[in-house]
Amino acid sequence: MKRLFDNLKYLSSKLFLPVVRRLNSRISSRLLKKIEKKFQLKILFRTNIYQWRVEMAREEGVKIGDNCRLYTLEFSSEPYLVEIGDNVVIATGTQFITHDGGAWLFYDHDDHSNDINVFGKIKVGSNCFIGINCIILPGSVIGDNCVIGAGSVVRGKIEPDSVVMGNPAKTIMKCSLYKKLINCSNNAIRVSLFDTEKKNRLVREKFCAESANPVKDISP
Repeated sequence: MKRLFDNLKYLSSKLFLPVVRRLNSRISSRLLKKIEKKFQLKILFRTNIYQWRVEMAREEGVKIGDNCRLYTLEFSSEPYLVEIGDNVVIATGTQFITHDGGAWLFYDHDDHSNDINVFGKIKVGSNCFIGINCIILPGSVIGDNCVIGAGSVVRGKIEPDSVVMGNPAKTIMKCSLYKKLINCSNNAIRVSLFDTEKKNRLVREKFCAESANPVKDISP
């Protein structure tokens, strides 16, 4: 039975991997969960949807630590050059670029014997969050305990305990300060122990109560 599961897992990864890599950034996790349920991928991989992406990335050669969540599978054409630590979340639309595509401009398209390109490893430390639609360029090193803001273009070394954003990405504060700002925010809700239904109820109560129950004008 174990061999059967292993064979199914391998076959499914080979069949679904090319399709999912193309569609992953275009479809939501909710839809992926429906696909997972329909095809019983949780059984085949004996894991959840996030671990499913991790397994597929590892199959491609990405080095990934424990307890990671991937919402993207865009690891360029040299995924074996990407290394990710423990407890890392990578949001949808984020791309890891491991070579310089601009070198194509200098190719001899009649004689490819002397064509060259430039490659670079990418390393992401542990306890990091990379926001939606980021681009991580060749040779980048992101230290431990970092937050990469949405839409950032990362090139070079990001020091540990940094919050960065922008194009090019620049450090705007220490991650320790960012944590204090979150804890002091009026919009913060403690949700770690709640299921999705309870979390949504609390968020609606806080942010939608006014629109759901508009104050009546009682002026004469």
